[in-house]
Amino acid sequence: MGAYDDGDGNTEVIMNTAPQWSWWVLVPLVAVLGVAGGARVWYLLECAAHAESDAAFEVQGRFPLAAHPEGTAFRERARPTQLDELVANVSEQREFRCRAPLSDDPDGELTAHLAPGYPLLHGTLEAYFPERSDWILRWLQCILGTLTAGCYFLLARRAFHSTLAGFVAGLLAALPDF
Repeated sequence: MGAYDDGDGNTEVIMNTAPQWSWWVLVPLVAVLGVAGGARVWYLLECAAHAESDAAFEVQGRFPLAAHPEGTAFRERARPTQLDELVANVSEQREFRCRAPLSDDPDGELTAHLAPGYPLLHGTLEAYFPERSDWILRWLQCILGTLTAGCYFLLARRAFHSTLAGFVAGLLAALPDF
């Protein structure tokens, strides 16, 4: 970004122009998307049993366990997490709520202290596709992760006016962070 002074004391801010597109820009973008998609598809097929089982590697760790007595099950899980409880409540009762995190009373306060986006999407998928909701969500995350690497490429290319910088940023985002 620069400034232009016309000599009469008027200053105008001038934005840098976007870098030009060509076929040579499309090749690294497709390569980034291919590496990102390939890495994520490989992970789902090899490490998550064709997207049927839980993650082999967890970056953020598990959700906290739900505050319920032993033997309580949500989504056919013996030790349900707060996410399992929210997903079950959204899909079955159309309510976004679960037990308070530190509540010992099974009839205690109902709350929803998590961000609503992921549990609402998961619960909606669970309501319409009860047998395949986890599978659909894993593949959706694969697609979004691939597109994120492409966005890193485009953002770095625009910010640094360099296809090489975009390619490096895209490849770093393409490689799974586990």
